Amino acid sequence: MTRRRAAVALTLAFSAALGAGVPAAAQTATQHDPALAQLDRLAGTWDAPGTFVDSAYSKAGTAHATTTCAWSDDRVFLICQQRVTTQAGTDDDVALYTYDPAGKAYRFYHVSRTATSGSTIAVTPNEIVYSGSFTDGGKQVTTRTLNVWQSPQRYSWRAEYSLDGGKTWVLMGSGSATRLH
Repeated sequence: MTRRRAAVALTLAFSAALGAGVPAAAQTATQHDPALAQLDRLAGTWDAPGTFVDSAYSKAGTAHATTTCAWSDDRVFLICQQRVTTQAGTDDDVALYTYDPAGKAYRFYHVSRTATSGSTIAVTPNEIVYSGSFTDGGKQVTTRTLNVWQSPQRYSWRAEYSLDGGKTWVLMGSGSATRLH
């Protein structure tokens, strides 16, 4: 079970709903919320090779992801389709990004064939940080994946875990992503 949770966290490293029931005025406000512009940097197709190391929550090996992201018709959700290939095989998943103006928070949702998850992410002009946690044998494990932009066409990523509440971090994997178009 812990390997699966780690796999979900790692899938985030590489890194869709209609406004039914939402009043038109709220939809318009969301569509034009300047906070959504922070997610524009993800639009396009990305090539992301990486390397994982042996750790308590990762297995050494290489990985390769191709991710294609585009805005929903109403520009409320950024929808990303992703294919990740490792020695264990190939996984396909979908990720959704949005901004919640009432909660003043960026939301990230991950959907695979076997699991779903959602979380709040930290978005700044130079990075996106995906954080999570789970319990393993009575100990609290905190995870994070950092995507740090070097340019509009390239970012580096790093997946880590902590057993001390984020005071120290242990590398699980790292790599880079380059925009193809």
